[in-house]
Amino acid sequence: MAARESDEMTELTAEMDVCAPYDDSLLNLLLLEEYCLLKKKKALLELPSPRRWWVRPIWENRKQESEFHTAMPLLMNGDTEYFQKYYRMSSEKFEELHSLVEGPLTKLFVVREPIPSRARLAMTLRYMASGMQIQDVAMAFRVGISTASNIIRETCKVLWQVLQPIFLKVPTTADWQQVAKGFFERWNFPNCVGAVDGKHVQIQAPPNSGSLYFNYKGTYSIVLMAVADSNLKFILVDVGAYGRQSDGGTLGSSRFGKALERGLLGLPPPALFPETSTVAPHVFIGDEAFQLRQDFLRPYPGRGLDDDKRIYNYRLSRARRCAENAFGVMASRFRIFRRVINLLPENADYVVLAACVLHNFLTEDAAYMPPNYADTEDCYGNVTEGQWRQEEEGTTAMHDLEPPVGHNYSRNAAATRDIFKKYFTSTQGAVPWQWTSARLRH
Repeated sequence: MAARESDEMTELTAEMDVCAPYDDSLLNLLLLEEYCLLKKKKALLELPSPRRWWVRPIWENRKQESEFHTAMPLLMNGDTEYFQKYYRMSSEKFEELHSLVEGPLTKLFVVREPIPSRARLAMTLRYMASGMQIQDVAMAFRVGISTASNIIRETCKVLWQVLQPIFLKVPTTADWQQVAKGFFERWNFPNCVGAVDGKHVQIQAPPNSGSLYFNYKGTYSIVLMAVADSNLKFILVDVGAYGRQSDGGTLGSSRFGKALERGLLGLPPPALFPETSTVAPHVFIGDEAFQLRQDFLRPYPGRGLDDDKRIYNYRLSRARRCAENAFGVMASRFRIFRRVINLLPENADYVVLAACVLHNFLTEDAAYMPPNYADTEDCYGNVTEGQWRQEEEGTTAMHDLEPPVGHNYSRNAAATRDIFKKYFTSTQGAVPWQWTSARLRH
């Protein structure tokens, strides 16, 4: 196009040069005017086609047909049980949540009336709770697909930014001590400051990413790493590691792992085991996917273990179940985790972060996590599996980290694990049912 304009300008200039000897300024002006008109005509021809409509006709009756204006008021005022199933929270919790995020979600009325903040929140919760595709959510709320996509992305980001400082704040040393107290009182595991687990969260294959997000399961994923307390709440979460990354190195490359390595988490100093003179460090606990460290315990590997090691593994597994249940309850409630998340990685990150912080916001609500929804244990150590396991069975798009081939660890790390092993088999540290639960005779 630029070349054609240049040729035309050259021709007009040549004509003007021919006329120059006659000093005919009027002819020059006419030629210049002709050139300007030609440029305007071409510019008009190159304009994009005008929109057929400002608002698609199917959306014009949004206030009469949208799920937000029809079903939601009925559920909120007349069927609280179904409201809970629909949005994964009670109407009271919805209003509490809306009061926290209303400011950032409210848009100015500039040209068109904006989507209300309540509708934005309801649309996002419906997307996360149901696992519906964005186009289906858009149709239900009578908005365009791009509008729904933008609203969900923005709302998830707001949920994380507003709720994280309240419900998932960075722990202080005093907070870590309370976590350790909870693990000992509830799970008889001293000096434990959190159960760690990680999951591959499936996403669509990102464009131009090669094998960066391609994981050992043959799918594309981002990695969610989280630390849970004894009440199944998340203490720390880290999202965004590439699915391709070796699972053994996922912890070390995460922000949590780097802070742990550098001693920046503010963990309490070593402390005495209850009713003993044994001093041990405060530790995180995890499964075989993680490296053994002085501040991170994992099971003894292999078969044919002696009785003491089997007891240790049982006690570790019993306390580590907190992380497993925290992930399980969240994935069962927010069914976005039951299918591949059809978003770019940076947008999927905020969906996952929003789910984690909403889980913490809702954990103490009986409607979100009623009795027996998570695993329970009686006074004899018998475990009853939680309801979430039946609901999630075979339907999740979250996968465990791949067990590594091998891990190196220091003598100090091995010595720390042995200290806990000895405590669990001592008079002060044993629980009456552990021999039976570990399938041993005593």
